[in-house]
Amino acid sequence: PLSRHLRGGQLAAKLLGLDANGVAIAVAIAASSASGLRNNFGTMVKPLHAGNAAFHGVAAAELAARGFTASTGIFDGESTYTPLVRN
Repeated sequence: PLSRHLRGGQLAAKLLGLDANGVAIAVAIAASSASGLRNNFGTMVKPLHAGNAAFHGVAAAELAARGFTASTGIFDGESTYTPLVRN
């Protein structure tokens, strides 16, 4: 979930010794990386969305090639991708 991305960004920023503003920026980048927030349009993070999409696509294909499993019904039912992007 999104909260894990936010917490991960916060903890990593603290481990790197960033100040409060640095932590806030790290959390904002983590949030945008998880969900593509429009609030970050016009910042350096916007093009990162495309890079993250490409990275995750390649990583997914590599994992599948190595035998990783996942549900193939991600577009069917209520707890799936389709209702998520409609809201």
